[in-house]
Amino acid sequence: MLVLTSGAETWVDKGTMAAPIQYRSLLTLQPHLISKLDQKAYDISDCAVAKLVTPDALNKDKTIRTDLVYHPQHPFPPNTKGYLYFHRLGDNRPPFTGEIRWRICDHHSNFEKGRDLWHHRYSSEPWSLSLPQLAGINHVAGLRHLLIHERLVDFGVISDLSRRSLDPLATILYDLDQPFLVDLSERSEHPMALVNRKSCVHFVLGTVFGENYADGTLRYPYTGLARVRLERSTLRKDAVVGFPTFFLKFLEFVSPVQCCISEYDYYIRQPKVGGYLQKKDGYGRYERWRFRPTESRRNEPMRATSP
Repeated sequence: MLVLTSGAETWVDKGTMAAPIQYRSLLTLQPHLISKLDQKAYDISDCAVAKLVTPDALNKDKTIRTDLVYHPQHPFPPNTKGYLYFHRLGDNRPPFTGEIRWRICDHHSNFEKGRDLWHHRYSSEPWSLSLPQLAGINHVAGLRHLLIHERLVDFGVISDLSRRSLDPLATILYDLDQPFLVDLSERSEHPMALVNRKSCVHFVLGTVFGENYADGTLRYPYTGLARVRLERSTLRKDAVVGFPTFFLKFLEFVSPVQCCISEYDYYIRQPKVGGYLQKKDGYGRYERWRFRPTESRRNEPMRATSP
């Protein structure tokens, strides 16, 4: 094995590999320290895995690795040059709600003028790695080390979050009324995870935007991206002891929402901003779709049931 070191980059050539592996030094997650520590801007365009190394604060001869992945099925997109940094979701948010983002810019002097790398599916949402996600992932140990060493996150928070089992495909919520994005044409059960420092509750909304046809097919009558929120029902008929009922409210259309089925009977009502997801009942009248979380067996995700 041949190891070559030049500045902040290390190349490892094991002979049998088609190309050497490039390890890039990650020195800080704080934007105001990037210039002081001479953190380089790295171009990770088209990388399936961006490999980073962080100096161990307790042992200068040791480094801690991070294998950064954009998406399991997609490499980092073109023109992904810039810096990783820690983003706080808000001053009033608990300390476990922060996330790692990637700021696209050529040089640290342009950091504030740069933009965040977009999510692989939602072009209006930044790509991110949340604290609940990275706390339990082995291949991002370097990120955890920096978060703790730079006192961005307390060790106890990371330790508590690491004990939670998290579905990697789940949309993470810190409050049940927190807005989130949905693709109305996506064939998904919409797995969700309600996370706090001490617990993680998984539930699924189900194929709520699809309609089952007599021939056994499941069709999705609408296309478009919408920002939605679960809203607790205050109706007397929904006041079931122990099981609150929620509606799904459309807050914003991120992209146009359109019907894509010719001569559709509008069993699912055309979504409107400020309105709720509605479906026809047995009499052809529109009723708000209801989500009532129940947990049938231990360690199984909660599923929606029809009241």
